[in-house]
Amino acid sequence: MSYLCRVLPDHRLGIALFAGPLTVDDFLGSMHGLYEHEDWQPGFAALWDSRRVRELVLGEQDVAAIVRCTRDLAPRMGTGRAAFVVPREIDHLIARLLIRLTQDERRERQAFREITDALAWLGQEGLDPAVRESLDASIG
Repeated sequence: MSYLCRVLPDHRLGIALFAGPLTVDDFLGSMHGLYEHEDWQPGFAALWDSRRVRELVLGEQDVAAIVRCTRDLAPRMGTGRAAFVVPREIDHLIARLLIRLTQDERRERQAFREITDALAWLGQEGLDPAVRESLDASIG
């Protein structure tokens, strides 16, 4: 699995891109990589893009680890929104379950099948196409 975390301070946006099989270690690593990034500020929006994920590898204990990590990082996340782009049906269902388990009044989370819908919900529909292409080309 490979992932890449980027923070775009000018857009008040953090982005995590995933490709290949996604394990809990990768996801937890990306959470720390994004929310502990030197350019991240609490309150930025977050985009979790799993359009290139081929397989989601999660067990029961992994779900608990994600919930714990989300709670631990809540102060670094701050208020705002996090959008998860999960086009595959099973992954979309799991994302919705995780969103439910990590509900927090400070941060809204929602799963989307399309990147355009996620960006619109985050108020980032105007994100420069060159930036989007650069991000898409960065992981593969």
